[in-house]
Amino acid sequence: MTKPEWGLKRKCLSCGAFFYDMKKKEFKCPKCGKEYKAEELNAAKLEAALKSASNIKALQEELNEEELVASAVADVDFQDTDDANDGLLEDASDLGDDDHDMAEVMDNVSTGRDDE
Repeated sequence: MTKPEWGLKRKCLSCGAFFYDMKKKEFKCPKCGKEYKAEELNAAKLEAALKSASNIKALQEELNEEELVASAVADVDFQDTDDANDGLLEDASDLGDDDHDMAEVMDNVSTGRDDE
């Protein structure tokens, strides 16, 4: 459990050890003795975050390009023509009997009856 009086948890850029800054502006790593200023570590942290963000964006763009190429390769046999969808319409007789016809539904809607 951390205590607020210990300050912020820091990571040494030299040896990678974690330590608390004890709320000081200048401190040193207890493991290797390297001295730091709070501004140095904050700038390094910001730089690492920006680098990570740019790497993530580059990876996302690369993945999007790979997905586009993969989908184009997968759809080599796909031909989009207007005549290709002509056989998709069904005959209404194949749908089965309907207890309510459209005229009855329209009568119920216009009169506001919901009892059926």
